[in-house]
Amino acid sequence: MMPSLHAVHPEHGIDAAAGATQSAAAAPLSDLSSYDAMGLAELIRTKQITPGEVIEDAIRKIEAINPKLNAVVYKTYDRARQRAAAAVADGAFAGVPFLVKDNATIAGVQATRGSRALHGNVPDKTAPFFAATENAGLILITLPICPRWG
Repeated sequence: MMPSLHAVHPEHGIDAAAGATQSAAAAPLSDLSSYDAMGLAELIRTKQITPGEVIEDAIRKIEAINPKLNAVVYKTYDRARQRAAAAVADGAFAGVPFLVKDNATIAGVQATRGSRALHGNVPDKTAPFFAATENAGLILITLPICPRWG
């Protein structure tokens, strides 16, 4: 039997599958990793936490683990902070951070597709898929390494 991807967080009562808050307890920043994207979006939507707090928590976690993994190629922290500050809570995932491999086409974000030949390649347009992720409110936080040409 497969485990459920959505569970009620025992301390905060967020049921990510149902999208319902079962208690008014605030989420401690140290425990955000127990939430999936739907759970984080619910915390933000119900103002239990701000998009900026979620972004800063994700940045701290990336900075703590990346020296061991060496997985993050390009950090888009400043861009993420700006988007979090301007977050509009109408997208389904407003304020939720996400990572995408270094094969994304996002305006203003370097994309090498894992090749030194594309070092310095900064697209001036955003591909439709990534425009849709941003319209849903997701906030790009970093680009991890990908194999050459994606």
